[in-house]
Amino acid sequence: MKKYLNYINLLALLLAIPLFLLGDQKNSQNRFVERPVENSEIIGTWVPTQLSIEKLISEKFKIFTKWSDHKIIFYEDGKCLYQSYYTYNFSYKDEKKNYFNLNGTWRLGTALKIIGDDWSQQVSAIKIILNPDKQTSCLLDFYLYEKNGKLILWQFIGDPNKMNYFEFIKESVK
Repeated sequence: MKKYLNYINLLALLLAIPLFLLGDQKNSQNRFVERPVENSEIIGTWVPTQLSIEKLISEKFKIFTKWSDHKIIFYEDGKCLYQSYYTYNFSYKDEKKNYFNLNGTWRLGTALKIIGDDWSQQVSAIKIILNPDKQTSCLLDFYLYEKNGKLILWQFIGDPNKMNYFEFIKESVK
């Protein structure tokens, strides 16, 4: 009987370790830039990573799934061209309504950090305002992340708990 209880305890421990590590990974992930970002770092053309396009397809996006369908151009005067989905507020019923090919405005600002349990912390973000029609205004927040000294713009694809990101990197000046 004692041997049987030892096996049960060992099995429970083996099952608990991956759950603990997975929970810790989700809450400890830090995808936010921790330094001031200058407008000059943002100005230019941003394109999606290939992995982001693959994630769109894996999340069942059916149209506008080519790399060339997506880019953001930030201009020095605060205007921008936005060609992409608004992936956080995505509706599978009408993909066309969530894809924008519009001019808008942008500015550096802050947004709520929505990873983990505490949503009260403000983090650096780019605010993009689009006007699909005269009655509608759409605000898109892109978080800023830095990896290997390069900025990455990102937003969630669908449910933030899935930890899927749509990322843009700055295109090199040719």
